[in-house]
Amino acid sequence: MHNLIEGIRLKQNSGVGLTRRPGKQRVLLVDDDDTIRHMLTYGLRTFGYEVRQAKNGAEGFDLLEEYDPDIIVLDLYMPEMDGLAFLNRYHGPVPVLVCSGSDEEQDIQRTLEKGAARYLQKPVSLDALHEAIGALI
Repeated sequence: MHNLIEGIRLKQNSGVGLTRRPGKQRVLLVDDDDTIRHMLTYGLRTFGYEVRQAKNGAEGFDLLEEYDPDIIVLDLYMPEMDGLAFLNRYHGPVPVLVCSGSDEEQDIQRTLEKGAARYLQKPVSLDALHEAIGALI
């Protein structure tokens, strides 16, 4: 298996570095693939995160206010509202970590230009995801 951490793309984002709240850190995981969503949720919970799931960007927006996450982990290609549409609409203080199977440089660049704090390429190891989340919250 190749080094999955190489898929991490960084972007300096002055909105990152929010004050940590006591207790478990909250992750809003937005991905249309049930298997990936459930596997990542299980893995993130083993690292001690509280995780809520949404299967598209529209559901993610519905959960934002009531859940108040510390970070959003967002897939790019989803039905109803994809990751780019989510980024176009979202301008809040919570960092967005895009996690997508696309290795297209234009996808990576567009997500970072639209405000994503980082980009991870799938498949991603739980260790790499945990490291990236920890660096952002």
